[in-house]
Amino acid sequence: MAAHRLGGAGRGGVKRVRSTCPYCGVGCGLIAEVEGGRLSAVSGDPLHPVNRGAACVKPLHLPAAVHARDRATAPLVRGSREERWRPATWRSTIALLARRLKALAAEHGPDAIAFYVSGQLLTEDYYAVNKLAKGFLGTNNVDSNSRLCMSSAVAGYRESLGSDGPPASYADIDQADCLLLLGSNTAACHPILWSRIRRRQAEGASVIVVDPRRTDTAAAADVHLPVRPGSDLPLLNAMLAVLARDGLLDERFLARRTEGLDEALAAAAEWSPERAAEACGVSAEAIVEAARRFGQAKRAMALWSMGANQSTVGTLKNRALNNLCLATGNIGRPGTGPLSLTGQPNAMGGRETGGLSTLLPGYRSVSSPEDRAEMRRLWALPVDAPGISPQPGIAATDLVEALESRAVRAVWVVGTNPVVSQPDAERFAAALREAELVVVQDAYHPTETGALAHVALPAAQWPEKDGTMTNSERRVSLVQRALDPPGLALADWEIFARLGRALGHREAFAWGTAAEVFDEYAATTAGRLCDVSGLSHDRLRREGPIQWPCRPGHDGTERLYTSGRFPTPSGRARLAATPHADPADAPDGDFPLVLTTGRLAGQWHTMTRTAKSADLLAADPEPFVELHPADAERAGVRDGARVRLVSRRGEAHLKARLTDRVPEGTAFAPFHWGALHLPPGAGALNAVTSPALDPVSRQAELKACAVRVEPARTTARRTACAPQRLLVVGGGMAGLAAVEAVMEHDPSAFDVTIVGAEPQLPYNRVRLSHALAGDLATPALLLRNADWYDARGIALRHGVAVERLGLREREVELAGGERLGWDRLVLATGSQPALPPIAGLHRSGVHAFRTLSDAQAITAAAARGGRAVVVGGGLLGLEAARGLQARGVRVTIVHLADRLMEQQLDTLGAGLLERRIRELGIDVLLNARTEEIAGNGSAEGVRLAGGQELDAGLVVVATGVRPDVRLARAAGLEVGRGVVVDDELRASHPGVWAVGECAEHRETVYGLWPPVRRQARVAGAAIAGRPAAFHGAVPATTLKVMGVDLFCAGRAEARPGEEEVLALDSRSGRYRKLILAGDRLAGAVLLGDLGEAPALHDVIEHGRPVPDELLNAGAAAGGAEPPPSALVCSCNGVSRDAIERAIATGGLERLEQVAAATGASTGCGGCRPVVEELLASAHERRREPLAATR
Repeated sequence: MAAHRLGGAGRGGVKRVRSTCPYCGVGCGLIAEVEGGRLSAVSGDPLHPVNRGAACVKPLHLPAAVHARDRATAPLVRGSREERWRPATWRSTIALLARRLKALAAEHGPDAIAFYVSGQLLTEDYYAVNKLAKGFLGTNNVDSNSRLCMSSAVAGYRESLGSDGPPASYADIDQADCLLLLGSNTAACHPILWSRIRRRQAEGASVIVVDPRRTDTAAAADVHLPVRPGSDLPLLNAMLAVLARDGLLDERFLARRTEGLDEALAAAAEWSPERAAEACGVSAEAIVEAARRFGQAKRAMALWSMGANQSTVGTLKNRALNNLCLATGNIGRPGTGPLSLTGQPNAMGGRETGGLSTLLPGYRSVSSPEDRAEMRRLWALPVDAPGISPQPGIAATDLVEALESRAVRAVWVVGTNPVVSQPDAERFAAALREAELVVVQDAYHPTETGALAHVALPAAQWPEKDGTMTNSERRVSLVQRALDPPGLALADWEIFARLGRALGHREAFAWGTAAEVFDEYAATTAGRLCDVSGLSHDRLRREGPIQWPCRPGHDGTERLYTSGRFPTPSGRARLAATPHADPADAPDGDFPLVLTTGRLAGQWHTMTRTAKSADLLAADPEPFVELHPADAERAGVRDGARVRLVSRRGEAHLKARLTDRVPEGTAFAPFHWGALHLPPGAGALNAVTSPALDPVSRQAELKACAVRVEPARTTARRTACAPQRLLVVGGGMAGLAAVEAVMEHDPSAFDVTIVGAEPQLPYNRVRLSHALAGDLATPALLLRNADWYDARGIALRHGVAVERLGLREREVELAGGERLGWDRLVLATGSQPALPPIAGLHRSGVHAFRTLSDAQAITAAAARGGRAVVVGGGLLGLEAARGLQARGVRVTIVHLADRLMEQQLDTLGAGLLERRIRELGIDVLLNARTEEIAGNGSAEGVRLAGGQELDAGLVVVATGVRPDVRLARAAGLEVGRGVVVDDELRASHPGVWAVGECAEHRETVYGLWPPVRRQARVAGAAIAGRPAAFHGAVPATTLKVMGVDLFCAGRAEARPGEEEVLALDSRSGRYRKLILAGDRLAGAVLLGDLGEAPALHDVIEHGRPVPDELLNAGAAAGGAEPPPSALVCSCNGVSRDAIERAIATGGLERLEQVAAATGASTGCGGCRPVVEELLASAHERRREPLAATR
């Protein structure tokens, strides 16, 4: 294996770093390409023995995940979930956590603390947390999300073979004559391994697939057994019975190397092929054929995954699979063996380091006095340390009861998202809310779990840290750092080391590098089955991946048990009886279907990484459930319809897919989607699943639960609690948008009151200039009519000002003395005109342009004719000038800066706009300071610095706005330019949010509607108790100014080191400017032709590399085709795909219909041409089939 840099810096300044894939347990090698400090591309490593350059689709999209906006970059702390997140330093955060953990352990004992870790951690991370918790805190409450996927395999191996550790390797697939795959959609979940299986099948090997669904894996099988969910044991027992009946047992191997055969055969004899066929729903002939293919093969393998493990009898299923291999002598020889396919990249490494609550490093057990004593010596635990407890810790699947009983009071969650992945997930989330301390350590914030934390710690992820991982065939690969982590993020092992030192154990946690952590861990494995004492980071970097056991001077081990001796007391492998039990959550008349859950090829776990890629999301953009057409007909469900999937615990909202890929009585749904990726109010799939556990492995039965399906009438939840009082101060667009968002999530949870000082119902401020120009009547500006508020029980108090916010007493005082109480308060007070110090602003005929009343007053004044001066050449001033000019008023724009719209446009773009404005008959004065508005009582003219005077009976001052924070400041809220808020838009007092132009987020106040709308939706979700975050926004707007189409995004001027791509056609008034920071778009300006606007907006918003077609300065009109996810209506966040779906499903033909269905074009109106173009395209598509039939 070559060094981590290939050919120095690589081609064209690209650094190429060898690493290991962070997704499934296959353990493919990857090459990370880094350019300009960013991950630019990922490809398969041609030298890695697992994949030889191949790669599935997920890792190819890692750049989008690594550079996502929701990366956690600093420690965040809050006292309660009602409080705002506060950034903190590592020193203060670790000190706080050390104090809290010490206090909890002193008061309640160390077992009041639990760590919930992840199979995505590196081996070094796993080792550090196990040493910290089990050795120095004195609790074995360290368990992993591997409990949900592989603990039955662990238990099965230990009980059958005497130890965990898959005996076989991938090389055996290349030599097997028969491959039995049970409960594994290998084609989707382990595609690189599936390619290997398919190659061997093409060479003549027989492939048997056991799966209720006709997956791509099953469709390619020589024999597919579509058993009913939960009926694997009747099948496996019947196969063993057939092997015995037909003389296909390896009698010599059984006699010399095993024990327990008689018990296993006695239990298997109860399942004739005919009886098993009835239980499984497959033919007896198919069962016999599968058994004979397996038994007659010279070399046979059994491979399985979650379908076997996620069951209340998962351990027995694993033992039954092991029974088949042992009974036929298919173990310890090339081309043979039981091989569990691990779901996560380092679930194996976690098991090796002690990452389950019953384990210690080196496959040791907490229950063994000898193992505890050995680890105490290796860890050099001080005499006064509590030491390793003999009590097994709490399994991750038992944590919910421990939280409910308050046996556990602090939970530290690392690199996993149990609020989405745990069975009966709503119950788990409720239990987590009861914990006194929740710490979530993750590369992203928030996750659904992180939203419930008190402390959020930023973790480095792939490829920002060094370490190792062990794949499904025991192969240890090196993960190498290619990038610096963002902000203050640290490797997980380093976070635990800092905590260990803060707890007073400086020498025990004095590691300086991940390599030092690995060396210490490797020493603990010497002489154990999983011996890696011969490995080091240097050796792996030098030689490449190596399979354990590997002692010093050893080359690694391809397969285990070649001698025929097993690590049991007798040295023999153990067969066992494997009696069948039906799934715990049985179907009945109310819940007639059995739901089985699984994964998709393009998604991973709870989508924390993969949802960052629009391409991965495009394959399956929303959750779905597969139903047999007969089951759907009985339920009254049609293909593509929204449905409610209901179990005895909860419900989920999905889209129905009718297919014969699932048998009658069975439904299938992928579990990936959580609240962050679901529509408002929709429940996640694991709110439905059963928490029933295997009594040995403690693994949950996620593969079988009873459900019913019914048409969805609404996706919003209905709360059973008394509604809370939600008070919104400010009757504008932001406040109403926040209310709408809350009600989308839970319309019955709040009694809503909106208090607004303006006399009108909430209206569309973005379109005031259209009203000023006479294009819109006042009623057309209203966002909702009065009936809408009445129908939803919203109390609307318009024309009433709030005088005081009472934060302590949770009430506000209105003008006139009336008081209104609140449980949740939203400040949406907007902004005030920022009037410059100009003499004469008090005169009649002088108007600001901010409100509908302002627009009406200006309209009345314009009716008298004459001349007008607009002071201010920004967006607001130009809109005012357009409105006045449309009413026949002669207008002069006076602007202090050297160009119009200097915040959005560069000199060339502003010059083109100025020329267009002058062509319309509007005068423009730049670099002009207004000193006085002259007149005798009323405005008669404007005097400029330098003495120039302009006649004007009407003066509109549009010189910007400033956040209206008067109420907030008087109440004692933290105020900068605006009300200071966190990513959930929470202000500094519990229960208070601020949105819109009055809010200051990360030192930025947003005045454009699209980011304000996003703020309102985030605040609404947070108020409703759902996870959400506003991570800032790239300022971008699409509008028509003085009849000129204009798109601006990001910065208008390049910084040193950045490049510009320019195209100017002054004759047609077209201008195009792109600002490039490396391969990323830092800014864009389009004038005249906005064909590329959606694509450019998508690129800059998501931080994607700029496609070559967009870099072409001479691009044709229309430019690059934007992706389906590209926003068309940025005001309302409506994508091209959403509009096209609405047109297709609703048969929409007019702009007004699209506006009503999606909200597109109801903001500034700048997207109307694009929406009309999409309508026209859809119309043409509908005409084509008609023309073809003539």
